[in-house]
Amino acid sequence: MRDRADSERYVEQRSARLLRTAYPLCRDWGTAEDLLQTALAKAWFAWRRVGANPDPYVYRILANTHATWWRRRWKGEVPTETLPDEAGRDPAAERREERAV
Repeated sequence: MRDRADSERYVEQRSARLLRTAYPLCRDWGTAEDLLQTALAKAWFAWRRVGANPDPYVYRILANTHATWWRRRWKGEVPTETLPDEAGRDPAAERREERAV
């Protein structure tokens, strides 16, 4: 059974390498750091179940967490440089105009 001190030593020794693995997944250092922190937190909770070599387990958590984040990202809105020619009609404004007449 592994103890939490092993987890701390693992993080100290392997964080740089894990971050270099997370970066190609995210293509952004800030997001890669968030991904690594999330993966290490998940590994910490499961540390007693991790075998003698935690690398495959942690790498798997990195990949699965990234895939989950990527699937959840909403891609429905696309920014544009120009606004539409005109806004849609406003039924409330039309009713106000009718009442004013």
